[in-house]
Amino acid sequence: MPDYYDIDLIIGQSYCLRATAKDSSNNPIDLSSYTVRGGVKYNFSDNNYALNFNPTIYSAASGIIEVSLSGYMTSGLKIGVFPYDIEVAQTGIMGDGNVIKILRGSMNTWPEVSNF
Repeated sequence: MPDYYDIDLIIGQSYCLRATAKDSSNNPIDLSSYTVRGGVKYNFSDNNYALNFNPTIYSAASGIIEVSLSGYMTSGLKIGVFPYDIEVAQTGIMGDGNVIKILRGSMNTWPEVSNF
């Protein structure tokens, strides 16, 4: 079961998130043979992300993934509460296509009050 975490984001704000991929015994997963993907959608039924997180593997051996969003990337989001998730998928010749949800939740987006 993936961890549940809500993201609060002011539109136009930079944002960074790090999370650890863990197995069912709560041990970090070595992500050496995995890819990572994830993003936010306005509706579960949407075919495409409203914002692709383009997550990266920060430390494969420790199972740490990172999402780094610039203010420019978040500036086009709508105001509201939207679903997101992040998952890893096993790759390579020995990969069995195993997909593990790491994190899921809601992205709560707010308008900015001050801007430059």
